[in-house]
Amino acid sequence: MTPRRLAPLALAVAAACGSATPTAQIRFQEPMAVAVFNGITVQTPGTVKPYFAVANAGRADLTLLDAVSGQAVAAPVVLRSLAIPTPSVRPSLLVSARLGDDQAPPPGQPQTHRPDLLVAVGAGSSQLELVSTWGADGAVSIPSAGVDLGAGSEILAAIATPVVESGAVASGRVRVIAALSGRQLAVVDYARTPTSTQPDAIAPVGPPVIVKLSFQPLALAIDPDEASGTPAALHLYAATLDPLTRPDGSTVFGVAMLDATLPPGDAWAVSPSLQAIDARAPTRLVAAATLEERKPDAAGSFPSSPPGLPSSPFQSPAVRRVYAFLDPSSCGPAQRIDCGIAVLDPTPTALRLVPDYSIGSPTTGTPMPYLAPIFVPSVPVALSISKPPAVPIDSNSTTGNQFAVQYMPLVAGTGVRATSAVAAIAAADGRVYIVDLSRWQIPSDVSILRDTAASPTRTRASAMATIGVVDQPDPRFFRSRELGVWDVTNPAKPALVVSATGDALSNINVVRVTPGFTPSDVWRIKYQGTLPGLSVRTAETGPTGGGGTWLAMQLTPTPGGTQIDVARLYDPTLAVQVGDIVIISAAELTSAQCAPLQATATAAALNVETQITAILAPSGAYPGGAVVVDPLNGPNGTTQWRDCFNAEIAGQAHSADKGSALRAEVIAGGYVMVGDQAGYAGRPVSAIDPNVGTPFALAYQNEDALSCPILPWPTPLPTATTDPFYACTDATCRSACDSLVLARKARRTYHLADACSPDNPGADARCFQVWPTAQYPFPQATGPVISFRLGLQERFVAAPGITATPPPTDYNSTPARGLELDLTTVDALSPTFRRAPAGSGDVVYPTGGITAFDRSPYKASDSYRFFVTFGSDFVLDFSPALAQNTGNVYR
Repeated sequence: MTPRRLAPLALAVAAACGSATPTAQIRFQEPMAVAVFNGITVQTPGTVKPYFAVANAGRADLTLLDAVSGQAVAAPVVLRSLAIPTPSVRPSLLVSARLGDDQAPPPGQPQTHRPDLLVAVGAGSSQLELVSTWGADGAVSIPSAGVDLGAGSEILAAIATPVVESGAVASGRVRVIAALSGRQLAVVDYARTPTSTQPDAIAPVGPPVIVKLSFQPLALAIDPDEASGTPAALHLYAATLDPLTRPDGSTVFGVAMLDATLPPGDAWAVSPSLQAIDARAPTRLVAAATLEERKPDAAGSFPSSPPGLPSSPFQSPAVRRVYAFLDPSSCGPAQRIDCGIAVLDPTPTALRLVPDYSIGSPTTGTPMPYLAPIFVPSVPVALSISKPPAVPIDSNSTTGNQFAVQYMPLVAGTGVRATSAVAAIAAADGRVYIVDLSRWQIPSDVSILRDTAASPTRTRASAMATIGVVDQPDPRFFRSRELGVWDVTNPAKPALVVSATGDALSNINVVRVTPGFTPSDVWRIKYQGTLPGLSVRTAETGPTGGGGTWLAMQLTPTPGGTQIDVARLYDPTLAVQVGDIVIISAAELTSAQCAPLQATATAAALNVETQITAILAPSGAYPGGAVVVDPLNGPNGTTQWRDCFNAEIAGQAHSADKGSALRAEVIAGGYVMVGDQAGYAGRPVSAIDPNVGTPFALAYQNEDALSCPILPWPTPLPTATTDPFYACTDATCRSACDSLVLARKARRTYHLADACSPDNPGADARCFQVWPTAQYPFPQATGPVISFRLGLQERFVAAPGITATPPPTDYNSTPARGLELDLTTVDALSPTFRRAPAGSGDVVYPTGGITAFDRSPYKASDSYRFFVTFGSDFVLDFSPALAQNTGNVYR
């Protein structure tokens, strides 16, 4: 009986005896790991077949399933599926591999295999547990063949590799490399050791070799295509959080690369065997593959002609790539690289991120110095890569003949595409995301480029609304001041748009956005708006050496104690600038000069407005930095603020330990744009004539050409006050830091692999209208994230009962606090994924077990597969080559 398609029911499996068909349930219990292997079981004694083993951490055993049919291997007495006990209490890792001694089949006959190596590892264990895959009585664990890698060590990751010697792969041998706690690798060789009764037996050869490292490996990977080359080569890739030292003494964060063709030992741990690939951030997961990538200007889902012809979107020859999941605590807009899966070039002359493929311009932004990481919507738990299936998809199928031998199909909501490698990423949100590695992206199930006016689904600005300020400077008229964006479609008669929704914003002459750069966000442009993170909070003041007054946003709860609730005024991501305004409020200022403010304030508090004249580096008195403030004149030019400040605040210490802490808020001196998600996004300037000057744009600049000694905020602070960190108080340094902050927020986040088609101008007429080719050379376009020309209009309306003609609308008005314009953008991304059936009530978070399997030699229509374990006691079996609802769930 075959498994039900996406059915949350117990799987019935057939026994191998009798005329009736007894059944048994699998009953996984905390499945933690999965591996595919060729072996012999009681299901078909004497015949080597592919199976996948599942490690049940909650039951300390392994379950075997037929990798072709999905049927579980039943126990001799069919009460349930066969359980293979493991010595470890909680098996959590499985490693399998061929020994390279399969015999070539006769012409026209299918390939046959000898039994593979299968090793299990328990959680927290230092033992490699060998599982028999060659016994006619079924697979069993062999405690006597276990290899202990050292008391006190814990196996964190393990991988099986070929044994490469003198440029060739050794036959009948395989090697297991384990990452151990304590910054170590353990290397154990296994070999075919035939006996009179077990001709295919496998056993460890010699004691383990322990390699001491200068870093802690967390995950391991190899590129199998390296070992299949001539001459054979092999590199081991290790993800690590630790810095890696290069021969010149410099350090980088990324992936360690070791030459695994050398005899294991101390030579592995030093240059030139050990090399560092710079990923710009620490790494947690790693994988590798050799594949063809799309040409920089290639657009479209799949080739329309055989490989090698000019119309093929893929570059030849294939390239070797390493893929590393970046540590989430060390990546992001404030760091040297955004989060996701970094694409690395392991070529010895490179050892870095793959360079960006884009072109740029002054208005759209410049190319990034590196390929943006592959965006993943959740935190990856595990990943696995599959190359094209051995048996290509039937050329008579509806997909046509684009899937030549070196390509493989990938099905997404936007259609079927061909690619040369696919990764499946099990993520913390319970989804398994499908990555087109040839195009450095997870395909979107909804086009972010094409849509219709009736159903807008692309990346777009979806809404705009203004919040005006109304007053009555003349008793005859009410005055309304409103922000808007200029529409310069007709330069001779530009119009200021203050409110719009939907397709009304599709014209790039109003608001410009770019697929792959523009996120879903609400952008709020305000005049003298609060800077993000610096709304009203506790503040303290003190005298500067020059007789001025410093202010820091912090709290000192006890006399001489450590400050808490510290706002990092010095941090460039908070974007404090000279000229910004600090509003100081207090309830305890009692001087005569402050009394008039007290009488008119609300909640028994008064406000004094000051302007920032300098920024001060952190010190013991203010660990987050401070600003020097001078009072402003009050409303209508009064001196009330200045008088109160000079009487009660100027040059005085105000802190909680003295019983007179203040409250403060920092607002921009002019216009500021803040994204609900992005945070600080720049400082637009309103234009009277939109045809003069350039529009405001949040667009990428080459971040490597920018310098800021205080980004990211260092922890701990430098010890020497001569460090450049402390010198970043002048306008030049602060401006450079501001540019770097904005450049990092304007990075590419998604690799678009499409363009409006010149071969289909009729159907793509709207596409060309929305994305004019001159401004959007897809797929190489580099932005902007968002761009517009800000304007301010002043309108008058006659007061009730007044018949006088109001003045005309004016675009050269004085802005007022409270003005706001909100722009909503939508990225439209819908990353393709597979998951367990919805509505089953299960907790569906993956537990980290994932592996690829090519089922095509046995069942061509099923193509390549991935098996993923889930903590709620099931395994998902699916193929990205097939529709999203065609997976199997085993329980």
